[in-house]
Amino acid sequence: MPPDTLPATTDFLAWARRNGGRAEFVNGTAQHLPAGSLAHDTICGNLFAALHAGADGIERHVFLGALVEVPGVGYLSPDLVFGTWSPSGEEVHVRGPQLVVEVTSPDTAARDRGFKWKAMQTVAALERYVLVDEAEWSVEVFARGADDGWRYERLTGTEDVLSIPSFGFAMPLAAVYRGVFRA
Repeated sequence: MPPDTLPATTDFLAWARRNGGRAEFVNGTAQHLPAGSLAHDTICGNLFAALHAGADGIERHVFLGALVEVPGVGYLSPDLVFGTWSPSGEEVHVRGPQLVVEVTSPDTAARDRGFKWKAMQTVAALERYVLVDEAEWSVEVFARGADDGWRYERLTGTEDVLSIPSFGFAMPLAAVYRGVFRA
């Protein structure tokens, strides 16, 4: 059954558990997500490998395309999700991610910077929302401050470093874009 015909949240989650397809469930409607380009997949792989190496494998995990429960919205599927998780066997979504990464393309940039960014701000545990442009050296980092406000930083140089201090994570942009652009 294609996800766009599913009538209820529980049906969508059951479909996701069986099929593992890339889709989102927003305001009662399931939506297919487009496939990524080779550049998109390479960037996701580079970030996944580096984040996975820093995860302790017990409580902190990194996921590719996992569903994230967003209060009042439904289930979104960012490119990468990092945070604590306790496997239950049946669960197909992550509650309370600490880091969400979207690798943007010309087709997804407006949605990733608009609707998804606005929705993800409502996830209380979220510390960082990161947008990585697949077409140019550009990483945007939105970091939640102690006052619950958001700081913005844009990284564009090959020597710039994507840093997430609370995870002890640092990755030069040259490594983020390895295999996509020459440094």
